[in-house]
Amino acid sequence: MPIEQVYFFVGTKGTDQASFFETDAIFKMSFIIHSNIHGTSRMNGSPAQQKPEINYPCHWQYKVIGTAKHEILEAIACVVGNREHTVCESRSSAKGTYLSMNVEVKVHSEDMRNSIFMELQRHPNLKMII
Repeated sequence: MPIEQVYFFVGTKGTDQASFFETDAIFKMSFIIHSNIHGTSRMNGSPAQQKPEINYPCHWQYKVIGTAKHEILEAIACVVGNREHTVCESRSSAKGTYLSMNVEVKVHSEDMRNSIFMELQRHPNLKMII
């Protein structure tokens, strides 16, 4: 099996110190990349990097994060509307500043899934969508 040479970039967080080094024998044993795995290099389009196949319609879950429960629920209602969905609380931050909720929506296409995500992202009551 052909083996690709592996180089690592090493840096120290918060400083300008960084360097490249060629891996030694131990690291080479740990990080060998075989070009013939699934007919491609793991660094260039491995199956892990390919788009997953999603069969529609399906239930898709979004995690929404905001600062107040009623604002989060208002945003969800505004975006999701009368589509089939469920909402449940997930977690709150240690200081109680942020609250996350899981929203599961029945989506019928990739466009619909992405559209809901973008609408949730744009809503001013929500801080983050995952």
